Amino acid sequence: MPMNLSKLFTEYLRKVQTLPIPAQHRHLTMMLADSTYQWGKENLIGTDCSGSLSWPLLCMGHTIRVTADEFYKKIYIHHVHHPARFEHRVMAVFCIKGSKATHVMPIIGENVVLDAEGPVGSNVLLKDANGAIDGRIRRGYSIDVRELDWDQVHAHEGQAWGVDDLILHMRGLL
Repeated sequence: MPMNLSKLFTEYLRKVQTLPIPAQHRHLTMMLADSTYQWGKENLIGTDCSGSLSWPLLCMGHTIRVTADEFYKKIYIHHVHHPARFEHRVMAVFCIKGSKATHVMPIIGENVVLDAEGPVGSNVLLKDANGAIDGRIRRGYSIDVRELDWDQVHAHEGQAWGVDDLILHMRGLL
């Protein structure tokens, strides 16, 4: 008898929802590790960098899918000087060129980020945050660590482009 993946995923989400909100976000983000880089996607098969921020929010019931720069300017608005106590916060490392965030890496553990970077088909990896940040600085980026603002998540709810039909279907929105 074939396994009902939709039912299995729904049950998994119910269990994750019993965790504190920052832990829910990190747990859902970690599910993307070892998926493939796919521009404009946010699912377990493939994601891009902004999809790695969108996926956990979508799974938590927040329909929001925007670019890394829009997350930087509208949703993750609190600059973090000392990213300690990550377990109580949802944070991300934004990579800035000029005045635009062109890449983002969610922080999922002490000195650990998820890096969804091309080329298309390459693996999304868990990386040492210091090494990933140093690599971006060597490539000419400035770095800004920011914390998610839940009020802004609610204010920008419903803004989406490129949201995979699968997640919307599973949430009953299609």
